[in-house]
Amino acid sequence: MHDCIHGSLFASCGLNKHLGRLFGVSGWLSAAAYQRKHLVHHARLGIEEEGPWDADRTAFWTVREWRAWRPGVAKAAARVARSEALYFLLFGPVFFLHFGSTAAAVGPNLTPFRKLRRLFEANGARISLIILGTALIAHVSSWQRCGAEYGAGFLAMAIGVATFSVTHTFGEGYIKPRASHSRDAAALRGSSRVRLPRWLAEHVFMNINEHHIHHLDARVPCYRLRECHEGVAEEVWTKAGVHSLGFKEVREALGLALWDEEKEAHVPFPPLFFASGKPSWGAVVGRLRSVVAGKAS
Repeated sequence: MHDCIHGSLFASCGLNKHLGRLFGVSGWLSAAAYQRKHLVHHARLGIEEEGPWDADRTAFWTVREWRAWRPGVAKAAARVARSEALYFLLFGPVFFLHFGSTAAAVGPNLTPFRKLRRLFEANGARISLIILGTALIAHVSSWQRCGAEYGAGFLAMAIGVATFSVTHTFGEGYIKPRASHSRDAAALRGSSRVRLPRWLAEHVFMNINEHHIHHLDARVPCYRLRECHEGVAEEVWTKAGVHSLGFKEVREALGLALWDEEKEAHVPFPPLFFASGKPSWGAVVGRLRSVVAGKAS
């Protein structure tokens, strides 16, 4: 579906349009809604005025914004929701389903009829297929098999969210004011290359790990992305600022939740109570007592 919305999977526009819709519905998404959202992601990548994040990235706040946010339940909940385990296994896929199916289907300056049409376009076929698919699987097999099928689909979506996260949210990035923004620099320095075995990259991830190529020219189909990367010497990509991520870098990237404007890099949440070192229970209790005493006074 991803290549279909870019018009790159097939030479025929009709095939891209109709098969993109089919692929989208089978994955619980509206191709039309996802296309509107995803093309905005390509257009705004690395532009400071658009904010440090969009639906394909997971750095939701800048360091300045995070520090200005007063401590409270909302800030604590945001920190918990963006924790690696909860976000990538639960909230990320749910957010992606909602944003790709509903929020992206409603735009400004639309008549009520057009908004209703877009909402139905985004959700009608998807919900209908889920209901029919659930009934069919339960009828020919069992409810346990049905749960396993949808559980596998949700896990695949979680892997997808994590994959698209690390292709943009990693160490040094690229976010500049619109006046000094360069589209090519955003593609090269704001998109990473994840090193994967050839069989895994080609047959599971459809070469989307060569994400810098995809953002340089979205018309390149997935089955040509690796070929394009290998056609240029590795030192040239390194000199151009492309980040090549191995397993260790990917693992670290999953925990990056903020954009640091001064360092021009993605960083993790700051420690809760301590600047460095492993906290002791005594220090934690002491810190909590001081906070409670301050509130009481």
